[in-house]
Amino acid sequence: MSGVTPRIEPTYEPGGLDVTKRTYAALFGALAVVALPATATAATKTTTAGPPISKAPPGVPPYSDATQFFPSTTTIHVGDSVKWKFAGFHSVYFPKKGGKNAQLAIGDPSKKYNDTDPAGSPFWFNGQIQIIANPLAAFPVGTKTYDGSKVTSSGVHTLTQAGAAMVMSYGCQISA
Repeated sequence: MSGVTPRIEPTYEPGGLDVTKRTYAALFGALAVVALPATATAATKTTTAGPPISKAPPGVPPYSDATQFFPSTTTIHVGDSVKWKFAGFHSVYFPKKGGKNAQLAIGDPSKKYNDTDPAGSPFWFNGQIQIIANPLAAFPVGTKTYDGSKVTSSGVHTLTQAGAAMVMSYGCQISA
Protein backbone atom coordinates (compact mmCIF):
# COMPACT_ATOMS: atom_id res chain seq x y z
CA MET A 1 0.00 0.00 0.00
CA SER A 2 2.88 2.32 -0.34
CA GLY A 3 2.10 5.53 -2.23
CA VAL A 4 -1.61 5.22 -1.46
CA THR A 5 -3.18 7.57 1.05
CA PRO A 6 -5.64 5.70 3.24
CA ARG A 7 -9.17 7.10 3.26
CA ILE A 8 -10.88 7.52 6.58
CA GLU A 9 -14.47 6.48 6.36
CA PRO A 10 -17.03 8.09 8.68
CA THR A 11 -18.46 5.81 11.30
CA TYR A 12 -22.18 5.43 11.65
CA GLU A 13 -24.35 4.85 14.64
CA PRO A 14 -27.70 3.27 14.21
CA GLY A 15 -30.31 6.03 13.92
CA GLY A 16 -27.72 8.78 14.35
CA LEU A 17 -25.53 11.11 12.35
CA ASP A 18 -22.15 10.03 11.17
CA VAL A 19 -19.12 11.39 13.07
CA THR A 20 -18.25 13.83 10.28
CA LYS A 21 -21.71 15.44 10.24
CA ARG A 22 -21.75 15.65 14.06
CA THR A 23 -18.33 17.29 14.01
CA TYR A 24 -19.47 19.89 11.48
CA ALA A 25 -22.71 20.48 13.36
CA ALA A 26 -20.79 21.05 16.63
CA LEU A 27 -18.29 23.33 14.89
CA PHE A 28 -20.96 25.49 13.22
CA GLY A 29 -23.00 25.56 16.43
CA ALA A 30 -20.00 26.84 18.38
CA LEU A 31 -19.24 29.44 15.70
CA ALA A 32 -22.83 30.65 15.76
CA VAL A 33 -22.74 31.12 19.54
CA VAL A 34 -19.48 33.08 19.30
CA ALA A 35 -20.58 35.11 16.27
CA LEU A 36 -24.01 36.17 17.56
CA PRO A 37 -22.75 38.79 20.04
CA ALA A 38 -20.42 40.19 17.40
CA THR A 39 -23.26 40.68 14.95
CA ALA A 40 -25.64 42.26 17.46
CA THR A 41 -26.61 45.75 16.36
CA ALA A 42 -26.22 48.85 18.47
CA ALA A 43 -29.37 50.02 20.17
CA THR A 44 -30.90 53.50 20.01
CA LYS A 45 -32.64 54.58 23.21
CA THR A 46 -34.97 57.58 23.35
CA THR A 47 -34.86 60.00 26.27
CA THR A 48 -36.99 63.14 26.53
CA ALA A 49 -35.67 66.33 28.12
CA GLY A 50 -38.78 67.67 29.78
CA PRO A 51 -42.13 65.94 30.21
CA PRO A 52 -43.12 64.01 27.07
CA ILE A 53 -46.69 65.27 27.05
CA SER A 54 -48.58 67.41 24.58
CA LYS A 55 -50.86 69.05 27.14
CA ALA A 56 -50.33 70.00 30.79
CA PRO A 57 -52.23 67.86 33.32
CA PRO A 58 -55.28 69.42 35.02
CA GLY A 59 -54.27 72.08 37.54
CA VAL A 60 -50.80 72.60 36.04
CA PRO A 61 -50.19 75.90 34.21
CA PRO A 62 -49.79 75.33 30.45
CA TYR A 63 -46.30 76.89 30.32
CA SER A 64 -44.89 75.09 33.35
CA ASP A 65 -41.99 72.72 32.85
CA ALA A 66 -40.17 69.90 34.62
CA THR A 67 -36.40 70.11 34.43
CA GLN A 68 -35.73 66.42 34.29
CA PHE A 69 -35.29 63.57 31.83
CA PHE A 70 -37.86 60.91 31.00
CA PRO A 71 -36.95 58.16 31.73
CA SER A 72 -34.65 59.44 34.47
CA THR A 73 -32.08 56.68 33.80
CA THR A 74 -31.00 55.28 30.44
CA THR A 75 -28.53 52.41 30.28
CA ILE A 76 -26.28 52.43 27.24
CA HIS A 77 -23.40 50.31 26.05
CA VAL A 78 -20.43 51.13 23.82
CA GLY A 79 -21.77 51.76 20.33
CA ASP A 80 -25.32 52.55 21.49
CA SER A 81 -27.00 55.85 20.70
CA VAL A 82 -29.40 58.01 22.65
CA LYS A 83 -32.02 59.97 20.76
CA TRP A 84 -32.76 63.09 22.78
CA LYS A 85 -36.17 64.65 22.28
CA PHE A 86 -36.80 68.10 23.70
CA ALA A 87 -40.09 69.10 25.31
CA GLY A 88 -39.65 72.70 26.34
CA PHE A 89 -36.69 74.81 27.42
CA HIS A 90 -33.94 72.22 27.91
CA SER A 91 -30.41 71.22 27.00
CA VAL A 92 -28.26 68.12 27.22
CA TYR A 93 -24.73 68.73 28.51
CA PHE A 94 -21.84 66.30 28.94
CA PRO A 95 -18.70 67.72 30.63
CA LYS A 96 -15.18 66.72 29.75
CA LYS A 97 -14.18 63.69 31.84
CA GLY A 98 -13.59 64.93 35.39
CA GLY A 99 -15.32 68.24 34.61
CA LYS A 100 -18.37 69.76 36.26
CA ASN A 101 -21.79 70.61 34.97
CA ALA A 102 -22.06 74.04 33.33
CA GLN A 103 -24.48 76.71 34.51
CA LEU A 104 -26.84 78.09 31.90
CA ALA A 105 -26.19 81.73 32.87
CA ILE A 106 -22.92 83.18 34.17
CA GLY A 107 -21.64 86.60 35.19
CA ASP A 108 -19.32 88.42 32.81
CA PRO A 109 -16.87 90.48 34.95
CA SER A 110 -15.84 92.53 31.90
CA LYS A 111 -19.39 93.91 31.56
CA LYS A 112 -21.24 95.90 34.21
CA TYR A 113 -24.75 97.30 34.12
CA ASN A 114 -24.91 101.06 33.65
CA ASP A 115 -28.46 101.87 32.59
CA THR A 116 -31.05 104.50 33.39
CA ASP A 117 -34.80 104.38 33.29
CA PRO A 118 -36.83 106.65 30.93
CA ALA A 119 -36.76 109.42 33.56
CA GLY A 120 -32.95 109.31 33.65
CA SER A 121 -32.65 107.69 37.07
CA PRO A 122 -30.06 104.92 37.46
CA PHE A 123 -31.31 101.40 38.02
CA TRP A 124 -30.63 99.75 41.39
CA PHE A 125 -28.47 97.08 39.73
CA ASN A 126 -26.01 99.51 38.11
CA GLY A 127 -22.42 98.53 38.75
CA GLN A 128 -23.36 94.84 39.01
CA ILE A 129 -21.81 92.23 36.71
CA GLN A 130 -23.94 91.51 33.65
CA ILE A 131 -25.45 88.04 33.38
CA ILE A 132 -24.89 86.33 30.03
CA ALA A 133 -25.69 82.96 28.51
CA ASN A 134 -22.90 80.45 29.17
CA PRO A 135 -21.56 79.52 25.72
CA LEU A 136 -20.79 75.97 26.91
CA ALA A 137 -24.37 75.25 27.99
CA ALA A 138 -26.60 77.59 25.99
CA PHE A 139 -25.23 76.85 22.51
CA PRO A 140 -24.31 73.63 20.69
CA VAL A 141 -20.72 72.58 21.47
CA GLY A 142 -18.65 69.65 20.27
CA THR A 143 -19.80 66.75 18.17
CA LYS A 144 -22.69 64.35 18.53
CA THR A 145 -20.34 61.60 19.68
CA TYR A 146 -19.25 61.72 23.32
CA ASP A 147 -16.14 59.92 24.54
CA GLY A 148 -15.25 62.09 27.56
CA SER A 149 -12.35 63.90 25.86
CA LYS A 150 -14.24 67.18 25.41
CA VAL A 151 -17.47 68.97 26.26
CA THR A 152 -20.53 68.01 24.25
CA SER A 153 -23.73 70.06 24.48
CA SER A 154 -26.98 70.26 22.57
CA GLY A 155 -27.45 73.93 23.41
CA VAL A 156 -30.79 75.14 24.70
CA HIS A 157 -33.89 73.98 22.91
CA THR A 158 -36.81 76.33 23.40
CA LEU A 159 -40.54 75.87 23.20
CA THR A 160 -40.40 76.78 19.51
CA GLN A 161 -38.04 73.84 18.97
CA ALA A 162 -40.01 71.42 21.14
CA GLY A 163 -40.13 68.00 19.58
CA ALA A 164 -36.82 68.54 17.77
CA ALA A 165 -34.58 65.52 18.12
CA MET A 166 -30.84 65.22 18.46
CA VAL A 167 -29.21 61.80 18.16
CA MET A 168 -25.96 61.34 20.02
CA SER A 169 -23.79 58.30 19.50
CA TYR A 170 -21.57 57.22 22.37
CA GLY A 171 -18.04 55.90 22.04
CA CYS A 172 -17.54 55.91 25.77
CA GLN A 173 -15.69 53.31 27.77
CA ILE A 174 -17.96 51.43 30.14
CA SER A 175 -16.34 50.43 33.41
CA ALA A 176 -17.75 48.50 36.33
